[in-house]
Amino acid sequence: MSALEQLLTDHDNAILARLREHDYLTPVVFKGKVPRLPDGTIRNAYINVHASGRPYVAERRDGRRVQVARSYLINAVSTDPAEVERLQGAVVAQLLDFRPTIPGRNAWRLAYEASTAMRPDESTTPWLWYTTDQFDLNTTPA
Repeated sequence: MSALEQLLTDHDNAILARLREHDYLTPVVFKGKVPRLPDGTIRNAYINVHASGRPYVAERRDGRRVQVARSYLINAVSTDPAEVERLQGAVVAQLLDFRPTIPGRNAWRLAYEASTAMRPDESTTPWLWYTTDQFDLNTTPA
């Protein structure tokens, strides 16, 4: 793993670990593809975390890029709209104003940037309801 890959992994792991500290979220937090249940069915409730955005901001000190800017799109998904609200509430409770610890980095508190209205994915049976929250993380070398 390259130094850049490790740096981004450390950022992602800090967010995933914080979410999984919440007892309600521990078994349902995934990054990227969500695995099916052992019987092959789609899970009926889960949190899916996607990291996006620019890994480095074009801020330079001594001729190198130093600031990591990472956006996290966090989907709360369930067949039950009320469950989506509970999952989303737990996510926001865990991440709002959270300042992660990342080796070798100074981190700002997470910024709660956006939230979407709940909507259905009508391509599944039963429908999966979901909402997306965006949190942004910025860090600099310690």
